[in-house]
Amino acid sequence: MADRFPARKLIALAAALGVAACAGGGEVAEFTPDAETEAEAELRSRAEAIQSTKNEGGAVGGIAASTPGFTIGGGRSRRGSGSVNLGLFAGALAGAVVGEGQADFADEEDRLEALIAELDATNEEAEALLGSMQLVLEEQRRRLATLRAAVAEDSSAEAALRDERADAERSARIARDAIEAAEARAERLGESRGLLEEDGSRAEVDPKLQALSRRISQMRAVAEALAAEA
Repeated sequence: MADRFPARKLIALAAALGVAACAGGGEVAEFTPDAETEAEAELRSRAEAIQSTKNEGGAVGGIAASTPGFTIGGGRSRRGSGSVNLGLFAGALAGAVVGEGQADFADEEDRLEALIAELDATNEEAEALLGSMQLVLEEQRRRLATLRAAVAEDSSAEAALRDERADAERSARIARDAIEAAEARAERLGESRGLLEEDGSRAEVDPKLQALSRRISQMRAVAEALAAEA
């Protein structure tokens, strides 16, 4: 499907290809470098969403707070006393207090159901974010290839190429910030997995945690490719 370019990018590409009206001595037409393509706007929106702390880690905080006897001390979780209660610690860590109340995970089945729901939602969010990153990368590669070919024929296209490379770097930064947030989310969900008491429950969760880890690795590869284009 063809890219939907904002006007400034169409102008830049047209000028680089020599089909736009030129000003003065054949210079590349000026354009404003602040517009986004549809793909770039979607990436930014999804990145902002995954970085949001609202309701983040609700299952983590709720599970920990409702698991009796778990404490934290000496950098390791354990049953016992005389340490900070892990339920309070994990609840604060996960940002559960910013949500509208806290679920009452009364037993193992409730805890497992809540964690699976949050993992499924996070995996879906990560998959959509990965797709946005891939679209932006494909778009950037096509535009940069066009501009690099234009520069080889006419050095006046260099300004447009510089701006396009700056866009690629901006997209790479957005992707890296989103990946950092996804990694933090995965870490909290992994901590919550550790609070499940039955081997069967953990076995249901593990494939979903592994799927999330794979998606994060794929996102990291796309972010590195975006940075390489800049």
